[in-house]
Amino acid sequence: MKKIMLACSTLLLSQPVFAENMGELPNYFYLGAGTIAFDVSAYGDNSGSELSTPNFTIGFGKNFNEHVAVEGLFRYTQNEVTNSTAGTSLNLDYYQAGVSALLSTGNLGDTPISLFGRLSGLITQANMYDVTNNAVKISEEAGVIFNVGGGLGWDMGQNFWLKAEYVYSFADAGFDDFYDKYSGFQLSIGKQF
Repeated sequence: MKKIMLACSTLLLSQPVFAENMGELPNYFYLGAGTIAFDVSAYGDNSGSELSTPNFTIGFGKNFNEHVAVEGLFRYTQNEVTNSTAGTSLNLDYYQAGVSALLSTGNLGDTPISLFGRLSGLITQANMYDVTNNAVKISEEAGVIFNVGGGLGWDMGQNFWLKAEYVYSFADAGFDDFYDKYSGFQLSIGKQF
């Protein structure tokens, strides 16, 4: 864990080296939505479909060159879970704030398509509510989740872009009850300025 944190810190602190001799590159703002969530099968079944685990993300990024960027982001995720054995319905809410380092291929040839990967560290607050009993909070935990992701980017022109990505956690600190697996897909639209 310490090695991972050291590698992330080194990458973020060395960003002026990546930006050397590059012109001013645009910052960007983005909104995302998807199905990134914890696997909570120990508590019951997701309520009906993948749409029972929505996530919403808002972020701000800084390009250091066409291949390296850093983002700050806030993500909200909710799991709706039905436990038929106990006869309960649960809502699990997650609030995350953190930083991502992104590496990109840049546009592939003469196309507006690029490939990218990300490494993120997210401070996470997780709350569990029993909705069958007037949404009483029954558990909460806080910790840090480290995840990796990758996907496709599309430069739509006029300083807009679209990204589709898959995110998967590989480590956590501080989660005893909630954490099993954290993964999902996200679609984001962004604007450079």
